[in-house]
Amino acid sequence: MAILIPETGSPAWKRVPLPPIQARDTAAFTTAIQHAIGASALDVIDLTSDLDLYIDDEGKLEDRPVNTAATAFVRALRPLFSKQIHGSAMVVARDGSRNTDLSKSQDAEVVRLLPESPEGEASGTEPKKKRFWQR
Repeated sequence: MAILIPETGSPAWKRVPLPPIQARDTAAFTTAIQHAIGASALDVIDLTSDLDLYIDDEGKLEDRPVNTAATAFVRALRPLFSKQIHGSAMVVARDGSRNTDLSKSQDAEVVRLLPESPEGEASGTEPKKKRFWQR
């Protein structure tokens, strides 16, 4: 699984199947990611040694909204990241030079750093209790 961070912010994030890679057909994988996030061109942000974030390389040029959840997520892992993410984004694991499904521990770490999803079940998690200031 991968985690999609939609540009709309509702839900704040959701788990999605990672497109399969047939042998070394990275073009098909890239096309599938482009389709999933609605991008005409992709860019990859190396988040950690084993996590990548795929973003729309032309999101700002195409006047796509700022993805505040994705931007905050990147800054949580890379505090010196100064740009804003425009459009949807997808978090995937990296094993060497190829992308793979997130492990359970990677998934948990990503979810911990992302804003709570207002649609708990759509994101694949149980709805969370409201915090005291939200009651």
